[in-house]
Amino acid sequence: MTQRLPEGITHKKVPSQRALVVRSEAESQAEILQEIAGLMRPIADQVIGPPLCRLLEFPRGDRPLQVEIAFPTCGKPRIPGYEPKEIPGADVLSIRHTGDVGTAGGSTSFAGTWKRLAEFIVQSKILAGDDPIRYVYHSGPWLPGVSAADFVTEIQVVYHLPVWLAKLEEGTRRAAGAARAAHVMAGSESLVGAFDSEKTAEWVRAAITRLDNAIACERERARILNECAHHHIATTREKLEEMARELISLRALVEKINERDMLAGEYWIDDSEDEPRLFVRRRPAFNSLYDKATTEPEKRFYACYCPLVRDALREGKEVSRTFCHCSGGWYVQEWEILLGRKPAVDLVETLLEGADSCVFAIHLRAEELE
Repeated sequence: MTQRLPEGITHKKVPSQRALVVRSEAESQAEILQEIAGLMRPIADQVIGPPLCRLLEFPRGDRPLQVEIAFPTCGKPRIPGYEPKEIPGADVLSIRHTGDVGTAGGSTSFAGTWKRLAEFIVQSKILAGDDPIRYVYHSGPWLPGVSAADFVTEIQVVYHLPVWLAKLEEGTRRAAGAARAAHVMAGSESLVGAFDSEKTAEWVRAAITRLDNAIACERERARILNECAHHHIATTREKLEEMARELISLRALVEKINERDMLAGEYWIDDSEDEPRLFVRRRPAFNSLYDKATTEPEKRFYACYCPLVRDALREGKEVSRTFCHCSGGWYVQEWEILLGRKPAVDLVETLLEGADSCVFAIHLRAEELE
């Protein structure tokens, strides 16, 4: 059954937009607004829409927010200190806050507005993306005569399900033709706007079974699902790119990843055969709850990262292992950055088949270990 969006929360498509961009750090939303006001002055005649901020990583403790402040423009003007850039379009779930952007408690505070959107996404098991959270400032201190009580800030969280479905259809059509792709995707047209997690999960289970029947080769199915994966957040990509530049040896890099507990998994290299492979065992998604769980289905539920199949693990419903090649796509992205090529990634073990965790193997070349 289609779920009605709570009052104030909307789903919409945001088009791509050319912008002048400044990378920055900020301690708070109030600080971002003041920075926007200063940055706006020298470029006001170039700006054609409300400024926005993209959060490049998830907030962590007392660390400053890593942000990208963008001012929509026509064309690509060259102005010192501002980078011309295209802000990608996306499906988003959004909510607007009117008033100050302080974080005082209460349902009318900015934090309270944020909480309403976050709780809806979590409780409804929405497949949200790891792409940057966006804040669009429709009204702020750069506008004359506007008080803090009249500031209007829109929070936008990228909705990943439309991307996931589009990539599944595109990959299946490329591998098996339009007719088989249409068969695999039958019924998907009603999912994006329904916000019905049970309906979506049941459709995914059936669609992956249809994909198994349509394409016999697991490697081909893996390539399709790899493309559906979430995207690494911007700062993680940058850290990986920096590591790739500093790479002394792949073995040393793997040791560093494990020592620093960097990439949410345990990594090891097996070079006992002609083609070496790098293995990764994913850590539980909800580690503290995983440790407290007393049954195997509960443990697998808290170990799994994906809301599309997590409930099936707890309820004992069968889901094809093909689905976990979507998670394999995360490691394709990760190691493409580090290796400079798109590697093949095998699914070795999966929670969907009763394993304690998901294990993937990245194919290496012997010379990459030297």
